[in-house]
Amino acid sequence: MNLVSQLARKLEMKVPNEQDIYWFVIEFFDRAAAFNISAKGILDNLPFYLFKMEYEGRRSEKSYVGKKNSGVSYLLEDVAPSFQKAVSHLGAGSEQVIITLAYVVFCTAHAEMIKNLRIKYAVHYHNNCISSGSFNSAEKWGEVIESLE
Repeated sequence: MNLVSQLARKLEMKVPNEQDIYWFVIEFFDRAAAFNISAKGILDNLPFYLFKMEYEGRRSEKSYVGKKNSGVSYLLEDVAPSFQKAVSHLGAGSEQVIITLAYVVFCTAHAEMIKNLRIKYAVHYHNNCISSGSFNSAEKWGEVIESLE
């Protein structure tokens, strides 16, 4: 757990602003949903519930952000490969457990800020949907907002 705490603290430096934090939270969750059963089970320990429309298929590089999220890249491209060899004796996918634990520790430490960011972005998306006439999507974003308030 000491190692996981260190990784979570390093994440704070990798996601220095609100936009980076928001995209890290939603994008990593989506990617972790495809991890092994042990890692996916760890997501149940998050201090919040994410709606599918918040995370499913969402990638910062395919959004208005236009680049990979540095927190997601750090965990998936830097940390996971280096741990894959180091913890291979624990079984396949052990590195997924480690990086998912770091994600949950980060989210737990910043739960209130993440909640506020989710509200901010949900309101933004809701308003965009209304402006573009996508009323079904606007209604779904309204449900996200309502659940967070």
